[in-house]
Amino acid sequence: VGWRAVFWVVVPFGALAIVLARRYVPESRAAHPRRFDVPGQALIAACLACVTYAIIEGPIAGWTSVRILAFFALGAALLGVFAVVERRVRVPLLDLHFFRSPPFSGAFVIAVAIFCAFNGFLFVNTLYLQDSRGASALMAGVMTMPATGVIALVAPFSGRIVARWGSRGPLAAAGLLIAAGGAVLLRSTVTTPYWELAGAYLLIGSGYGFANPPITNTAVSGMPRAQAGTAAAAAGAARQVGSVLGVALMGALSTGSYLGALAARLARAGVPPATRHAVLAAGPAAGSPAGAGAFSEKVAGMVRATFATSAHVGWVLAIGCGAVVVASALVSTGARARAAAARVGIFA
Repeated sequence: VGWRAVFWVVVPFGALAIVLARRYVPESRAAHPRRFDVPGQALIAACLACVTYAIIEGPIAGWTSVRILAFFALGAALLGVFAVVERRVRVPLLDLHFFRSPPFSGAFVIAVAIFCAFNGFLFVNTLYLQDSRGASALMAGVMTMPATGVIALVAPFSGRIVARWGSRGPLAAAGLLIAAGGAVLLRSTVTTPYWELAGAYLLIGSGYGFANPPITNTAVSGMPRAQAGTAAAAAGAARQVGSVLGVALMGALSTGSYLGALAARLARAGVPPATRHAVLAAGPAAGSPAGAGAFSEKVAGMVRATFATSAHVGWVLAIGCGAVVVASALVSTGARARAAAARVGIFA
């Protein structure tokens, strides 16, 4: 029925969730119900849209082009306006005082970094498997299953560790595992054995599984009980921000590296200028079987090899995200961080 049908899968589950929530989930007992912060929601959505657009279009339009710089500047300006508005509205979308709590700030940074790494990995890895290794869309999904299947095994184990010993260990392990998976993928080429890829996928998936349970726990631990729901929601929002930025950043970095490296490789091989422009315009798809028919197997082979090495930029970003997670976990989950959270004014 076509790939778009996959998005209809969520409809019955969403409908079921609405029915069950209305029947079994009690209404909030907060003394003062929260209202929607429409200006705050509009500003942060517009800010993310501008920054994401600039990141995605940067490799093609040029990072120093007027259009890209204008969107980055507009995103920064909207973020500044958002900060001003949130300080003045009675019920802000995100109370900026929350960030004075080290556990909450650490959980926010960790959520962005983890989801940036994992969702960016899924995006770039899918292109690598299909465009460099020639896998079908279905086979690419099957090959990636070690990264997604291991989450169901690791997440409950992580939750038990958090309940018994706290969040620091699982969060630090998550960062180390994701960084290790990215390091293994730095060795990947068109001919890398699948068992090596599967090992990297297991490491990255395990890191993601270890991180998810303690993120919300860490965010809530740095807040008073009355603000626990808001803290958990903010951590959830950070996950979505990381997902958006991860796909945009890894895609843009890989695309930029691919275009530059392929243009140089084609020129060195003596490919005529007209053919070079056509190959670059076709993108990684020029290395597919159809691309080989449109150009030549030699050109298609160069495309596949170039994209495989260009994906390494994305794996470097994953390693960096893992390092950020480890550092944030060590800083934000210790006794000093909890003591600092108890001293900030948000508890008044």
